[in-house]
Amino acid sequence: MERVKLAPQWAQKPLEKFGKNPYGGWNFRVIWGPSRQCIRGGFWEDNGHHEYRRRVKYSLDPKWVLERWRPASIYGDPHSWDGQTSTLDGFFALGPFPVHGEYESIQAFSTGRGIAGYVPLEPGLIEITARAVVMGKINSFWDIRRALEDEELYKERQQDQNFDEMWDEAQLTRSGLSIGPGGAFNKNAEIADYERRIERAGAFVDARRFRPGFRQN
Repeated sequence: MERVKLAPQWAQKPLEKFGKNPYGGWNFRVIWGPSRQCIRGGFWEDNGHHEYRRRVKYSLDPKWVLERWRPASIYGDPHSWDGQTSTLDGFFALGPFPVHGEYESIQAFSTGRGIAGYVPLEPGLIEITARAVVMGKINSFWDIRRALEDEELYKERQQDQNFDEMWDEAQLTRSGLSIGPGGAFNKNAEIADYERRIERAGAFVDARRFRPGFRQN
């Protein structure tokens, strides 16, 4: 029977809304990383034996890990597991087939002591990570952050594009000179630019109604 150290109840509470698996365990759980073990089989150089051992699944780094339970069906079947994970000496390198499913890591959280590389263990972050996984949109908190960064980058690029368009619109071309990004313009370009401005403004005046002076009716 695996013994893992579970996170405090306040950390597990937001995950209870996602329900339990058919074996009574939560679909999502937060555990202490170093307490999570797995079975590995094969040859061990420290004693020269072929055997199965329990090993730390993630690492000994002091961190909390959000895990999601996955059903046995996603790992194939015992026959395919045998063919894919057996070592040359007949041991299961990844342990026996997970007939009751298996928990997989989704996100690592810090202990709140400023450990680099992990986000803090907070109920809001725990829940939003699990919710995103359930919705099938992203797999981890880092994906959330990347999505937000991509959105901000898009906004910045859109603002830059809008600014360029406004800049082009505002610049007056002059004979042999332009302060816009397009370079120098000749006299024909200046005239064409002026015509486009008049057309956009709808400022055409019927010649038959033209009167001397500045004001036109």
